[in-house]
Amino acid sequence: GGSTILENLIFKNIDQEALIVRGSSNVEARNLLIDNARFGVTVMNSSASFLNCTVTNCSDIGFYVRDTSGTFIANSIIWGNGSDIWSGTNNSQDSVTISNSITQYPWLGPGSLNTEEDPLFINVQTDDFTLSTASPAIGFGLDSLYYQGRWYYAPSEDLAGVIRPSPIN
Repeated sequence: GGSTILENLIFKNIDQEALIVRGSSNVEARNLLIDNARFGVTVMNSSASFLNCTVTNCSDIGFYVRDTSGTFIANSIIWGNGSDIWSGTNNSQDSVTISNSITQYPWLGPGSLNTEEDPLFINVQTDDFTLSTASPAIGFGLDSLYYQGRWYYAPSEDLAGVIRPSPIN
């Protein structure tokens, strides 16, 4: 079967989970902003990929992955949450792979080229998650990544319609 693609979406001020992927789904999310939820993303009995996504200000967990789910996160920012990622309940930490991303807490699972540097949003208090020109995230992500036999391609523009990388190196 094919994938459900979620692209250029903003989820804000959600009481519980901002996004739930479950029931043998295969979801590819690109350019998502999840701000201020209890759980940012919950993945159960499914596979999901998240490219160029920002998950922030979630009171409990940014990503909650359980029940033999596989999740790939790349070129993303997981920052300012109660906890970045929780992988359990019939899952091991190996079921989540994070690459070329910024996490607030060190990621000890599979993946590579991650950092725990502050992403330097312009102004979180006014909901401006634009990256400052000094942000370590600018130019940090890759335009394409190969993972488990498949190529993933980053969106050419960010949520504001600015061509990546910005500024162009």
